[in-house]
Amino acid sequence: KDYNFTSLKEQLLKDKEEKKLFYNVVFVFDDSSKISKDDYEELIKICDDRQIYIINTSSNKIDFTNENVQVIDFYDEMKANLAIDGLHLTADGNKLLSEIITNIFVSKKEN
Repeated sequence: KDYNFTSLKEQLLKDKEEKKLFYNVVFVFDDSSKISKDDYEELIKICDDRQIYIINTSSNKIDFTNENVQVIDFYDEMKANLAIDGLHLTADGNKLLSEIITNIFVSKKEN
């Protein structure tokens, strides 16, 4: 589903209220989303009782001190796997991103 920042916040709040928000939450935004650190902080606050994974696709490094937030830097891998349009991931890039997300959940099941 395609969200803007406001609709994403509304959906997260709704899912949390209806007890439909999963424990592990993964955020992946491309550079066109223009998500600021303050925006991330709002999302983290909504999901404060969840484990949050932020897959960073920007050259701007982000870091959070929250114990429940893990930032996974995907920028270098993304840049190496962009299609000729310079915007979209190649099949290999999509596979790599899928593996990263899958590994988040597989490693949590093993713990």
